[in-house]
Amino acid sequence: MTHRTLFIATLIAMAVMIAVVPRAAGQDSSEVSELSHWYNGPCRVVCLLDGRVYVGNGAALDIADVTESGPPRALGKVPLTAAAQDVSVHGDYALVAMGEFGMAVVDVSEPDAPRVIGTFLETDADVRGVAASDGFAYLADIALGLRIVDLTDPTAPVLDGVYDPDDDLSSVVLRGSLLYVADYSGDLRVIDVSSSGHPQLLDYYGTAGAVYGLDVAGNYAYLADGVLGLIIIDVTDPNDIDEVGDLNTSGWAYSVQVVGANAYVADGTAGLRVIDVSDPALPTERATLNTDGHAWSVAASADRAYVADSWPGLRIVDISVPDLPEETGGYLMRGDAAAVAMRDSVVFVADEDHGLRILDLRDLGSIFEVTSVDLGAPGLDVVLSGSHVFVALEGAGLAVVDAAQPHMPVPLGVFATGGDARALALAGDRLYIAAGSAGLRVMDVSDPGAPFEIGDAPTPEDALAVAVDGEIVYVTCRYDGLFVFDALNPAAPAPVDTLALGDEPLAIALRDSVIYVASGADGLHIINATDPTDLTLISQRTVPGYVQGVALGDDHLYVAAGSAGLRVFDAEDPADPFQVGWFTTAYARNLLVNRRDVLLADGFDGVRLLRNDLIIVPVTLSGFTAAWRNGAAELSWRLHGEPGLTGFRLERLDGDLWMTVTYLSTDHDGPGVYRDSTAPFDGAQYRLLALISDGTTALLGETRLAAAPPVPVRLSAAPNPFNPRTTIAFDVTVPGPVTLRVYDCAGRLVRTLSTGRLPAGGHRLDWDGRDDAGHAVSGAAYFLRLETDTGIRSHKVTLVR
Repeated sequence: MTHRTLFIATLIAMAVMIAVVPRAAGQDSSEVSELSHWYNGPCRVVCLLDGRVYVGNGAALDIADVTESGPPRALGKVPLTAAAQDVSVHGDYALVAMGEFGMAVVDVSEPDAPRVIGTFLETDADVRGVAASDGFAYLADIALGLRIVDLTDPTAPVLDGVYDPDDDLSSVVLRGSLLYVADYSGDLRVIDVSSSGHPQLLDYYGTAGAVYGLDVAGNYAYLADGVLGLIIIDVTDPNDIDEVGDLNTSGWAYSVQVVGANAYVADGTAGLRVIDVSDPALPTERATLNTDGHAWSVAASADRAYVADSWPGLRIVDISVPDLPEETGGYLMRGDAAAVAMRDSVVFVADEDHGLRILDLRDLGSIFEVTSVDLGAPGLDVVLSGSHVFVALEGAGLAVVDAAQPHMPVPLGVFATGGDARALALAGDRLYIAAGSAGLRVMDVSDPGAPFEIGDAPTPEDALAVAVDGEIVYVTCRYDGLFVFDALNPAAPAPVDTLALGDEPLAIALRDSVIYVASGADGLHIINATDPTDLTLISQRTVPGYVQGVALGDDHLYVAAGSAGLRVFDAEDPADPFQVGWFTTAYARNLLVNRRDVLLADGFDGVRLLRNDLIIVPVTLSGFTAAWRNGAAELSWRLHGEPGLTGFRLERLDGDLWMTVTYLSTDHDGPGVYRDSTAPFDGAQYRLLALISDGTTALLGETRLAAAPPVPVRLSAAPNPFNPRTTIAFDVTVPGPVTLRVYDCAGRLVRTLSTGRLPAGGHRLDWDGRDDAGHAVSGAAYFLRLETDTGIRSHKVTLVR
């Protein structure tokens, strides 16, 4: 290996530290469990194979179809134990390197429903690279060396062979029976694995860099060599390999893929590099494309490149003209969750990278994104007023979004606050804003869509957090502690007291004259505010991590403690809380408490729904409704609590007798749905009962099903089959809203033809065989779906190309 200068060695050491991903969230916990997780990056790895991309989306693997010219079409997602470091797909299996958590075997034979079927984990493992062949996986382990794993039974992988070069392996590529292995010390090894149990080293070459990724094409190996850029090695004779060319990129080369005469390099913060390697001895840069984040990995085809760009997500680049690469979109946009708010089952996330994200939490076991709103500045805090969302924007002010329809939010404007808007507190028609260098600002939000400032109060340093108790306003200030203002006259809040605290008082929670301040590295400050004009410090609690958020439940205090995750304290004695539970996550920033559930803004790792298992609540029923859907009665409800019951029973009133419709298991803690296809068309009464272990029952609730509405009289299309256009005819029995949509056989929405109001009578609409984006769809069977106030009707049509 050639001599390294101290400067390069230092840079390499720094890069290796940057590349280390922390242990998976949720592995260290006590008395707290995770119900669901909205995986939010970082996006570190991408693999392209047979028209599909496999994307490491934080601690999840996403699969998307990229065969069409438009954006990727999501197929499936599977959660992992830890963040994906590398992925290799062979046949029906995707093998995922997960660092200290080894390797996961994911069955992708049904890409819309991938599932982890096996894992391989050794003590002290740290798997960074993976390659696959028939029946074997080859792991580049930074700690243990090369591991060859037998996948004869993919549900129970076993170690078959090892080769430990006493070096920190980073990546691996398999070509036939030759394995190319690189390491963070800047080396490339060629290993014969024709006998999996006895790998044999053929040759070795050392560079002065640190190899993070490699590709092998034809007679050459291409190394993404960190600070040194691209290194090209001639491997024509695997027993005698040597360097033939290099190109120093301006960034830090992490990944490379060669397609034809071009090498595509993920170059860290410098983005994507396109390098002409038609002459391997003289590689020449053709173009550079700066991406938004940190380019970790690249996968390319003849005309498109996919760049795993860390927190901004997966970037899609048109490379049909290699000299002019052009970004055409993003997929799985990542962000930095800073704060959360919730209305019913809709979650609103203030995101430092993307403004406002809107999530759906109707199913406690699954959080999914509805949409996002780019507000032009980082979102730091969020509060709700009816259907309006207020977002604190760093360096911009207060953003207002109308979210009456969460899937179609309408930004109403950004209102200046004189500085940063860092934190918000809503009390009636007043919104109090901790506005950084602009101190405390007070806005009238009686008309939420048109707020206006009515007062302000200066603070000596940046105002970081705010809380309100009646007319008393508490504001934390960087370096200067806690300030108290009397806002009886909101036009000029009057300072009444100050209490010195640590350097970073980042959040406030208060109850019953006790104030809790999240104070960063100083932990938690507990303050007596019985007399707001004379604050006194009760105590200071040391908390693991960096305390950034604090919230109160019934008897517990919840703390967002950075890399220490969620910390739960018994607060029965408000002045003397003590820790009773925790759940270690990636980087807990802020939180919202609802009964025993905690919605956690976990920075780059998205949003988590956690449950305090110390709280046992009796079973309760909410949202018990009955409605007609597609000719059957659909019963829906939500159960809360851990009843310890034997089950539930759904009954329907038949004359004077309650008849059993179905039995339900005890795992219905959350939303439930049941379709009763035998429901009478003139309506019915239903009830839900809990089955007690002693044989008795307890009535949880009742609901009424109305009489079934009439259905549309007619829905037809001619010609059918058709190309390229068909005319759709339908009747509407009563005037009102009418929706006519086209779906494919998998139930995906293709085209919306009508969403407006129509008068009663016959109507005609044309479909030209195109989707909502204007693209011609492929020849196949499609379904028309007509929805009106009086019912739903479907009709099959066939497009012939």
